[in-house]
This record gives sequence, structure tokens and C-alpha cells, in this order.
Amino acid sequence: MYRARHLNLDIDVAVKVLRVGPETDSRHIARFQREAKAAARIDAQNVVRVLDVGEMRGVYYIIMEYVPGENARRFVRRVGSLTAIEVAFVGREAARGLAEAHRTGIIHRDVKPDNILISRHGSVKVSDFGLAGVRDDLTPFTSCALSGDARLTQTGKILGTPMYMAPEQWLGNRPSPATDIWGLGATLYFLLTGEDPSVAGRPCGLEAAFPDVRRRRRDVPRSLVSIISRATMRTPSGRYLSAADLASDLEREIGGRKVELPGWQLK
Repeated sequence: MYRARHLNLDIDVAVKVLRVGPETDSRHIARFQREAKAAARIDAQNVVRVLDVGEMRGVYYIIMEYVPGENARRFVRRVGSLTAIEVAFVGREAARGLAEAHRTGIIHRDVKPDNILISRHGSVKVSDFGLAGVRDDLTPFTSCALSGDARLTQTGKILGTPMYMAPEQWLGNRPSPATDIWGLGATLYFLLTGEDPSVAGRPCGLEAAFPDVRRRRRDVPRSLVSIISRATMRTPSGRYLSAADLASDLEREIGGRKVELPGWQLK
């Protein structure tokens, strides 16, 4: 990821570059560009906007809105685990962004703390839509990856971040909105505990059940535990029907209260 200055718009932007590997061919590049252009159609308050996609001297890049702040992983590392209402706030904002993306036909495929941005003004935005992988006509994931993201792993045709990959991703099934909902549920677990969700060190997507957050945080309301449990059901059909439904349940957790994240005025 690079920070740059867009000369025509006279604004700071974020730039990501496609890492081209031995298996990358013209079809992969074409799909990458096509999905980046599709992601640019998402116009939502809680989504990092894609401003442009292009190529220069064999380098394929995407220009995105620059969000001054830090991702949720770094935020938690700096301020510590969040309270239940703070987690509900971050989750609601992220779910709203996902809901808008799903309405435009875009599935994120790599929802995790690293891709949830918290701005210096306390706003929450989901980043890297359509960038984690390029859907293939025959297989759900290809071997393309973006530079600067060492957390991505590749096994055959599967691409994702192990601790945040839904069960269907491990099975190689096609992604769906439910896949993103699982990733967000796993992210809520991280925000509450400060740890990636796992079962005896193994990715939860490989296990029969998701870990109970109350084993780490006894103060978490059962209502929020229930939300996380529903979002991370093993079968996609057992999860929320939509990210909008998830956002609604998280909104009820907030109950109209004003939420200001700790240390939200970042240095």
C-alpha cells in the first residue's frame, strides 16, 4: 500500500499494486480490472471508495480513497480490547458497508480486522472490496494476490486469511454474502478479545463450532454473544440472511447511545 498525491484531483490517495506471479495471465488481470471497476460503483459512507484502476509500464494498480487513521487490528493493539457497545458500533458500521456492497453484487471475500479502517474522526470504513481475490468462471478463487498483504495465504485455488476464512472457503465453494458475514463475526470476536479466533490454534473455519467469546470475556452481554454465534454458524444458511439484518441487530445493541471510540483522535 502506498500513499500518493492525485495531481488532477489534488487529494491524497492510497495506491495498491497487483503482484503478478507465475500463474497470473491476461485473464486474471482482466478479471482483476473488471472487479476493481465494479467495486468503484459502491458509493457508501462505510466503504473505502475505489477511484481509478489502470496500468503503467506493466504495473497494474488501483487508486483508492485515503483514510487517515489505522485499521482495526492496529487500533486494538494500541488501545486494547473494546467494550461491547464499541464493538457493536464498529460492527454496525462495517455491516452497513457490506450490505451496500452486496446490493451492487460485490462480495469482499477477505473481511478481517486489517480491512476495517477507523479514521481519525471515529468513522468506520471497509477497505479492499473486490481486491482479495478474483472470481474464476470455474473455481471460486484464483491465485492473484495484492502486494503488501503477507496475511494472505494460497493453497491451490483457495485465497484468504486463515483465521478469518469461512468454512465454505476452506471447502473451495463459491463465496456469497454469508461468507462476508462470517468474516465480520470473526472480526467482532477479535475486537472483544484482542486475539484472532481459533480452536486449539487451528482456524475456526476448519472446526465444527466457533469459540465462545464469553470464555475470554465474561462481561460480554449474551445478546452480543448470540449475534456473533449466528454470524459464524458453520453453514451459510444458518447465518444472517443479509448484512443489513446483522447491522440491525448490532444497532439494537447500541440502543441509540452515542459511541466514541477510545483514542479516536489519532496522533
